[in-house]
Amino acid sequence: MTAIQKSQTALNAIAASSMATAKYAAGAAGLNPADYADMTAIAASQVAMAAIAASQVAMAAVAASATALKAVVASSTACGAIESSTVAINAMNAASGFTEQTNMTCQANSSMNAITINTKAWVNEYWNSSSDTNTSVRMLIGVAVVGGGSVNIGNLSTAKTRQKVNKFMSTIRLATTYGSSLTYGGIRYKPIS
Repeated sequence: MTAIQKSQTALNAIAASSMATAKYAAGAAGLNPADYADMTAIAASQVAMAAIAASQVAMAAVAASATALKAVVASSTACGAIESSTVAINAMNAASGFTEQTNMTCQANSSMNAITINTKAWVNEYWNSSSDTNTSVRMLIGVAVVGGGSVNIGNLSTAKTRQKVNKFMSTIRLATTYGSSLTYGGIRYKPIS
Protein backbone atom coordinates (compact mmCIF):
# COMPACT_ATOMS: atom_id res chain seq x y z
CA MET A 1 0.00 0.00 0.00
CA THR A 2 2.82 2.42 0.89
CA ALA A 3 4.59 1.78 -2.41
CA ILE A 4 1.40 2.61 -4.31
CA GLN A 5 0.90 5.82 -2.31
CA LYS A 6 4.40 6.96 -3.29
CA SER A 7 3.89 6.32 -7.00
CA GLN A 8 1.85 8.86 -8.97
CA THR A 9 1.86 6.47 -11.93
CA ALA A 10 0.26 3.75 -9.79
CA LEU A 11 -2.29 6.18 -8.34
CA ASN A 12 -3.22 7.39 -11.83
CA ALA A 13 -3.73 3.80 -13.00
CA ILE A 14 -5.95 3.08 -9.99
CA ALA A 15 -8.00 6.26 -10.55
CA ALA A 16 -8.92 5.14 -14.08
CA SER A 17 -10.72 2.02 -12.85
CA SER A 18 -13.83 1.78 -10.68
CA MET A 19 -12.79 -1.67 -9.48
CA ALA A 20 -9.19 -0.65 -8.69
CA THR A 21 -10.25 2.55 -6.91
CA ALA A 22 -12.78 0.59 -4.84
CA LYS A 23 -10.22 -2.05 -3.82
CA TYR A 24 -7.57 0.55 -2.98
CA ALA A 25 -9.98 2.84 -1.06
CA ALA A 26 -11.49 -0.10 0.85
CA GLY A 27 -8.04 -1.33 1.89
CA ALA A 28 -6.91 2.18 2.86
CA ALA A 29 -10.04 2.59 5.00
CA GLY A 30 -9.43 -0.69 6.83
CA LEU A 31 -12.16 -2.62 5.00
CA ASN A 32 -11.81 -5.95 3.23
CA PRO A 33 -11.35 -5.07 -0.48
CA ALA A 34 -12.79 -8.48 -1.48
CA ASP A 35 -16.18 -7.37 -0.11
CA TYR A 36 -16.60 -4.66 -2.78
CA ALA A 37 -16.64 -5.30 -6.53
CA ASP A 38 -16.36 -1.65 -7.56
CA MET A 39 -17.14 1.93 -6.54
CA THR A 40 -20.86 1.45 -7.15
CA ALA A 41 -20.87 -1.25 -4.43
CA ILE A 42 -18.93 0.98 -2.06
CA ALA A 43 -21.12 4.01 -2.78
CA ALA A 44 -24.22 1.98 -1.94
CA SER A 45 -22.85 0.83 1.42
CA GLN A 46 -23.33 3.14 4.39
CA VAL A 47 -20.66 1.26 6.36
CA ALA A 48 -18.11 1.42 3.53
CA MET A 49 -18.76 5.09 2.81
CA ALA A 50 -18.46 6.04 6.48
CA ALA A 51 -15.07 4.30 6.66
CA ILE A 52 -13.84 5.80 3.39
CA ALA A 53 -15.07 9.30 4.29
CA ALA A 54 -13.05 9.08 7.52
CA SER A 55 -9.81 8.02 5.77
CA GLN A 56 -7.54 10.67 4.23
CA VAL A 57 -5.83 8.15 1.98
CA ALA A 58 -9.07 6.54 0.79
CA MET A 59 -10.74 9.90 0.17
CA ALA A 60 -7.74 11.23 -1.75
CA ALA A 61 -8.08 8.24 -4.08
CA VAL A 62 -11.84 8.73 -4.51
CA ALA A 63 -11.53 12.50 -5.04
CA ALA A 64 -8.85 11.96 -7.71
CA SER A 65 -10.92 9.44 -9.67
CA ALA A 66 -13.58 10.66 -12.12
CA THR A 67 -14.83 7.07 -12.29
CA ALA A 68 -15.23 6.87 -8.52
CA LEU A 69 -16.94 10.26 -8.32
CA LYS A 70 -19.54 9.17 -10.91
CA ALA A 71 -20.52 6.31 -8.60
CA VAL A 72 -20.53 8.63 -5.58
CA VAL A 73 -22.75 11.30 -7.14
CA ALA A 74 -25.26 8.61 -8.16
CA SER A 75 -25.69 7.55 -4.52
CA SER A 76 -27.33 9.72 -1.85
CA THR A 77 -25.68 7.43 0.74
CA ALA A 78 -22.21 8.24 -0.63
CA CYS A 79 -22.93 11.95 -1.06
CA GLY A 80 -24.22 12.19 2.51
CA ALA A 81 -21.16 10.44 3.94
CA ILE A 82 -18.77 12.80 2.16
CA GLU A 83 -20.78 15.96 2.86
CA SER A 84 -20.85 15.18 6.60
CA SER A 85 -17.15 14.34 7.02
CA THR A 86 -14.48 17.01 7.51
CA VAL A 87 -11.80 14.58 6.28
CA ALA A 88 -13.80 13.87 3.09
CA ILE A 89 -14.63 17.53 2.47
CA ASN A 90 -10.96 18.48 2.81
CA ALA A 91 -9.96 15.72 0.36
CA MET A 92 -12.59 16.83 -2.16
CA ASN A 93 -11.48 20.47 -1.95
CA ALA A 94 -7.79 19.56 -2.28
CA ALA A 95 -8.35 17.51 -5.45
CA SER A 96 -7.47 18.88 -8.88
CA GLY A 97 -9.98 19.69 -11.60
CA PHE A 98 -11.79 22.70 -10.12
CA THR A 99 -13.31 25.45 -12.24
CA GLU A 100 -13.81 28.95 -10.91
CA GLN A 101 -16.22 31.43 -12.51
CA THR A 102 -17.36 34.94 -11.59
CA ASN A 103 -20.12 37.29 -12.74
CA MET A 104 -22.50 34.36 -13.20
CA THR A 105 -26.17 35.26 -13.66
CA CYS A 106 -28.26 34.83 -10.51
CA GLN A 107 -32.00 34.48 -11.09
CA ALA A 108 -34.44 36.97 -9.53
CA ASN A 109 -36.85 36.47 -6.64
CA SER A 110 -35.15 33.32 -5.29
CA SER A 111 -36.11 31.49 -8.49
CA MET A 112 -34.30 28.24 -9.11
CA ASN A 113 -35.99 27.63 -12.49
CA ALA A 114 -32.96 28.34 -14.68
CA ILE A 115 -29.94 26.06 -14.74
CA THR A 116 -26.74 28.09 -14.57
CA ILE A 117 -24.34 25.18 -15.04
CA ASN A 118 -25.77 21.92 -16.38
CA THR A 119 -23.40 19.34 -14.95
CA LYS A 120 -23.08 17.20 -11.86
CA ALA A 121 -20.47 18.76 -9.60
CA TRP A 122 -18.93 19.10 -6.18
CA VAL A 123 -19.46 22.76 -5.24
CA ASN A 124 -16.85 24.09 -2.84
CA GLU A 125 -17.60 27.84 -2.63
CA TYR A 126 -20.12 30.44 -3.76
CA TRP A 127 -19.78 34.19 -3.32
CA ASN A 128 -20.87 37.66 -4.41
CA SER A 129 -18.37 38.60 -7.12
CA SER A 130 -19.81 42.13 -7.54
CA SER A 131 -19.08 45.30 -5.54
CA ASP A 132 -22.70 45.46 -4.26
CA THR A 133 -22.95 45.00 -0.47
CA ASN A 134 -26.72 45.43 -0.01
CA THR A 135 -27.61 43.68 3.26
CA SER A 136 -31.29 43.19 2.35
CA VAL A 137 -30.55 41.00 -0.70
CA ARG A 138 -29.61 37.35 -0.06
CA MET A 139 -27.75 34.89 -2.31
CA LEU A 140 -28.89 31.29 -2.86
CA ILE A 141 -27.43 28.25 -4.55
CA GLY A 142 -29.06 24.93 -5.16
CA VAL A 143 -32.41 23.23 -5.59
CA ALA A 144 -30.67 20.49 -7.53
CA VAL A 145 -28.53 19.61 -4.54
CA VAL A 146 -28.24 15.82 -4.51
CA GLY A 147 -30.94 14.94 -2.00
CA GLY A 148 -32.83 18.23 -2.60
CA GLY A 149 -32.86 21.72 -1.14
CA SER A 150 -30.91 24.92 -1.55
CA VAL A 151 -28.25 26.71 0.47
CA ASN A 152 -28.74 30.33 1.55
CA ILE A 153 -25.23 31.79 1.83
CA GLY A 154 -26.23 35.13 3.34
CA ASN A 155 -26.74 38.72 2.28
CA LEU A 156 -24.65 40.45 -0.39
CA SER A 157 -22.35 41.97 2.23
CA THR A 158 -21.71 38.65 4.02
CA ALA A 159 -21.35 36.89 0.66
CA LYS A 160 -18.43 39.13 -0.36
CA THR A 161 -16.42 36.57 1.61
CA ARG A 162 -16.43 33.15 -0.05
CA GLN A 163 -19.02 30.96 1.61
CA LYS A 164 -18.51 27.21 1.89
CA VAL A 165 -21.11 25.05 0.16
CA ASN A 166 -19.33 21.66 0.12
CA LYS A 167 -22.16 19.73 -1.50
CA PHE A 168 -22.73 17.55 -4.55
CA MET A 169 -25.15 19.08 -7.05
CA SER A 170 -26.78 17.50 -10.06
CA THR A 171 -27.07 20.93 -11.69
CA ILE A 172 -25.99 24.34 -10.41
CA ARG A 173 -28.62 27.03 -10.02
CA LEU A 174 -27.90 30.50 -8.63
CA ALA A 175 -30.35 33.11 -7.36
CA THR A 176 -30.76 36.21 -5.22
CA THR A 177 -33.81 37.58 -3.44
CA TYR A 178 -33.62 40.73 -5.59
CA GLY A 179 -36.46 41.51 -8.05
CA SER A 180 -34.38 41.12 -11.23
CA SER A 181 -31.48 38.93 -12.29
CA LEU A 182 -27.99 40.02 -11.28
CA THR A 183 -24.57 38.94 -12.58
CA TYR A 184 -23.16 38.55 -9.08
CA GLY A 185 -22.39 34.85 -8.76
CA GLY A 186 -18.89 33.61 -8.09
CA ILE A 187 -18.50 29.84 -7.84
CA ARG A 188 -15.76 27.23 -7.41
CA TYR A 189 -16.77 23.73 -8.45
CA LYS A 190 -15.38 20.39 -9.63
CA PRO A 191 -17.39 19.00 -12.59
CA ILE A 192 -18.18 15.29 -12.41
CA SER A 193 -18.85 13.78 -15.80
